Amino acid sequence: MKTVVDFLKDLEEVQSVISDYNKKTDAFYEILDPKKNTDPKMSDYIDSFLNEIQLPRTTESRMAAISRLVSLRDDSLVQVLKKNGFTEESTLDLAKDKAYSWVSEYYLKQQALMLEEICKRDLLTPFYRTALKGWHRVGRHFTKWQPDWTRVILREVNRELPKQFDGDEDKTNAWLNDSGLIDTGHGGQPGDRAYSVLQKGLDGQWKSQAYGVVFREHVESVVSEIDSLKQELLLQEDRTFHEKPAWIDYLESLKRAFLETDVNTLILRWADVDRAWMQITSPIQPSHPLEYYEDHFRKAVALEWDIRIANPEHASKGRRRDKVREMSRSFFQTFENQSESRKKIVDFSMEKLDSVQLHIGRVGLFYGADFCGLPSAQVVPNDEVVSREHGKKIFAFPDNILQTMRSRPFVRLSREVFGQEFLKRERKLMFLDRELWFRIYDISTVGHEYGHILWVDEDTEARMNHLGNYKNVEEWKATTGGLLTFFMDSEPSETDWNLRYHVISDLVKRSIGLIAWRESSEVLPYYLEGLIHLQGLFDSKVLGFSNQSLTIDISPKTYESLKEWYFKAYQDLAENYYLAKQEPTPFLKRYAKRRGSLWVPYNETIDAMAEWYWDLYQKYGQEIDTEDKRENYLLN
Repeated sequence: MKTVVDFLKDLEEVQSVISDYNKKTDAFYEILDPKKNTDPKMSDYIDSFLNEIQLPRTTESRMAAISRLVSLRDDSLVQVLKKNGFTEESTLDLAKDKAYSWVSEYYLKQQALMLEEICKRDLLTPFYRTALKGWHRVGRHFTKWQPDWTRVILREVNRELPKQFDGDEDKTNAWLNDSGLIDTGHGGQPGDRAYSVLQKGLDGQWKSQAYGVVFREHVESVVSEIDSLKQELLLQEDRTFHEKPAWIDYLESLKRAFLETDVNTLILRWADVDRAWMQITSPIQPSHPLEYYEDHFRKAVALEWDIRIANPEHASKGRRRDKVREMSRSFFQTFENQSESRKKIVDFSMEKLDSVQLHIGRVGLFYGADFCGLPSAQVVPNDEVVSREHGKKIFAFPDNILQTMRSRPFVRLSREVFGQEFLKRERKLMFLDRELWFRIYDISTVGHEYGHILWVDEDTEARMNHLGNYKNVEEWKATTGGLLTFFMDSEPSETDWNLRYHVISDLVKRSIGLIAWRESSEVLPYYLEGLIHLQGLFDSKVLGFSNQSLTIDISPKTYESLKEWYFKAYQDLAENYYLAKQEPTPFLKRYAKRRGSLWVPYNETIDAMAEWYWDLYQKYGQEIDTEDKRENYLLN
C-alpha cells in the first residue's frame, strides 16, 4: 500500500511526465527557426494542416497554426485566415472546425501515450490509474460532442436571437428574462447558468430543452462511459486518501444530472453534482462542466472535462486568502452604507473564503471545450448555494503558464507596441527569476480567483444580470480584488519596488494584449476587463498615447496615482452595484461603448490607441522578432 508520502513522490514523477509531453508540443515552435535542426515530420504535420484549410506555407501561417496547437486558442489563426481573404462567416467556421478536429486528435493521442507511461511506471495507485484511464475514455465522448454544442448554441441560436432585435444584445437579454426563457434554479428563481438549449418549435416559439434532449446520443454515450468507470472503481480501493465513496457519489450524481430532462430541475441536479464534487479533496482532482462564458445570452455551461493534478512543490503556498480577507474587511469599513443586509453579504463572502480548497498544479488531461482554451486559474463551483454549504475550490496552473510562455518565440508585435527596453526587463523576469514570477502570479492570478468570491451571495448574479452584463464587469472586479490585496498590504517584504514595478508592468501587458480579443465573443468579459484597466492606466499617466506611439511610465508617482484610481473605481462597483445588487451596465458604459457589433473604449485617446494596437496586431501578430530571441535569456 502506498502512503500519502509515497503518493506525493509519484505525483512529482507524474508532473515530470506531463511536463515532458508539454515540451514535445512546445517544440513545434522550433520549426520556425531555420537554425534549429528539427524533425521534418513536425514541419510536415503543420503544413498538412495548412493545406487542409488552404493557407500558404508561410512563417506567419505556421506561427498561427502552431499557436492554435500549443495555446489552444484560435484568435491568431482567424486573423491569418482573414488576412488571406477568408472573411465569410461560414468559411471561418469551417476552418475553426477543422482546427478543433486537428488539435483534439493530436492531444487525444498524446494523452493516451502519457497515460500508458504512467501505468507502465506503476505510478500512483490502481484506484487513481483506473480513474485517469476512465476519465480519458469519457473525455473522448465529450470531444465528439463539443462541435455539435458549438454549432447549435453559438452559431445557430446565438446568431439568430439578436436578429429579432436588430442586433441589440441588451434588448435580447432583457427579452430572454422577460419571456421566461431563463431556466429557474434554487427557490424557483431565474438561474445564473443553463444546462439547456433554446429550440424553436413548429409554432415559431422558442423553448428551453435540456442537453439530454437536444444532444441525446452524445449524453447517452457520456453517461454509459461514466457508468463503466463507476463499475471499475467499485472494484478498487483508495487506501491512500480513502475517497472512494466520494468518487462513486460524484459519478452517480453526474449520471443523474446528464439524464435530467426537466429544464427547471437542471440547476438543482447540477448543484448536487457540485456538492458531491466538493467532497473530493485528493491531489487528483476531476473536473466537470463548470464554466459558462462562451454563451453570453443564457450562460449555457461549456463542455469542460479534465483532470487537474497537484504539484507537491507548491503545497506550502496559499497566503493570498488571508490578504483578501483583510482587504475586503478594511474596504467595507469605508462604505457609507453598512446595513445589516450588506453585512450579511460580506459575511457570506468571508465564510466562503474560509472554506476554500486551493489546488496548485497542472491540467493533466483535458477534452471537449478545453481544446478551445485552458484556464490560467479557476474558482468553482459557481453555484453560491452550494458554496455557502461547502465553500469553493481554486485551481491555479502556474507551471503550465510559465512553461508555455517560455516556449513561445518573440513576436514583432510586442516590440512595436512596448519597445525593446520594456520587453527585456519582462523577459529577464520570465526566464531568470522564477520566484518573483510566481509571486506576481499569486497576486494577479490567484488573487483574481479569490476576488471572484467577494461581495456576492446566492442571488447576486441573477439579480445583476438582467441585461447580460454581470460577467462583463465581474472579471475586472476579480482582478482588481487581487490587486488591492497587494496595494493595501503593509508587510515590509511587499514594499520592494521591483515587485511593485512588475505587478504594474504585468497589468500593462495583459490589458493591452486583451485588445486582440475584441472580435472573440466567447472571451468578451476578459476583453472588457482590459478596457476598464486601460482607463485606470491612462488616468494615472502610467500609459500615454500620441503620434501613434505608446509611452509607459511606471514610477512611484504614477503607481500611487493608479492605486488611488483603483480604490475609487472598485469601491464604486462593490458598494453601488454588487452590494446593492444593481444592474451594472451604467458602470460598464463609463469605460466602453458600442460601435456596431463591437465594444470599444469610451475614452477617445484609449480608443485611438486600441485601433493602433489592432492594426499592428493584424500586421505583426504572427511575425517573429529578429532583434531579440529566447536564447538570449536561457541559462547555459
